[in-house]
Amino acid sequence: STWLTPLQQGIEKFLTVIPLFHVYGMVIGLNVGIAMGATIILISDPRNIEIILQIANRERVTCFPGVPSIYHAINQAYSTIDPMVDLTSIKACISGSAPLPLKTKEEFEKLTGGRLVEGYGLSEAPTATHCNPLQNQNRPGSIGLPLPDVECRIVSIEDSDTELQAIRQGELPIRGPQIMSGYFEQEEESKSTLKDGWLHTGDIAQAKAQALKVIELAQQNHAPLTLARAYALLGTLTYRENNFDVAIQYNQQALEQARQIGHKHNE
Repeated sequence: STWLTPLQQGIEKFLTVIPLFHVYGMVIGLNVGIAMGATIILISDPRNIEIILQIANRERVTCFPGVPSIYHAINQAYSTIDPMVDLTSIKACISGSAPLPLKTKEEFEKLTGGRLVEGYGLSEAPTATHCNPLQNQNRPGSIGLPLPDVECRIVSIEDSDTELQAIRQGELPIRGPQIMSGYFEQEEESKSTLKDGWLHTGDIAQAKAQALKVIELAQQNHAPLTLARAYALLGTLTYRENNFDVAIQYNQQALEQARQIGHKHNE
């Protein structure tokens, strides 16, 4: 409840633009809305910013989970659309899948009057692991605080074991009730990712001022991607603003394997 205090049971309207096949869309855009008894409005084309704004205005949306590039696109497009569009019904937005630029956050909050906060999660821990509360302890530029019952550490990149002082950068391992038990029929990969109950994310982070800042995601620093995580990333590529990041992702062996599996599955 600390994270969702502006939202009330049974009366909220969620605008879900994130594909539901992506873990972030499934958890925040669907499951949280269901748990709160909210109305969930699904958007079939997240690239059509004009339609998103029209629906948000017409339905008086109150919660709008998304990704940074969608909030940025709305900031850019707002002044060019119907001046009658009003987004001040929006109370809460949680941004995921990529770091949230401070300028994007500030412009969107000024536009709507609501709160836009950053969170963090991955397919191997599908209910998310960290988030900035929508009230009180908000740390722009960070992934916020661990969610209830979640533990995290900063460990050496070299051995993935030696715990580092808070100000140093290192890998972010996580332990909690939402951590997966392993990859399906991927025994060796499971052993390398799960060690003594800790999920080794491969992401580089730094603890600072009672919040965590993810410095680099695994897919951006050439660290090996897990197959499950790579498969989930396929749903976020269209939202990436930086083509160089996309190119790096497609060079990952696990991502290419996930693409092939997806292609065969679709056939």
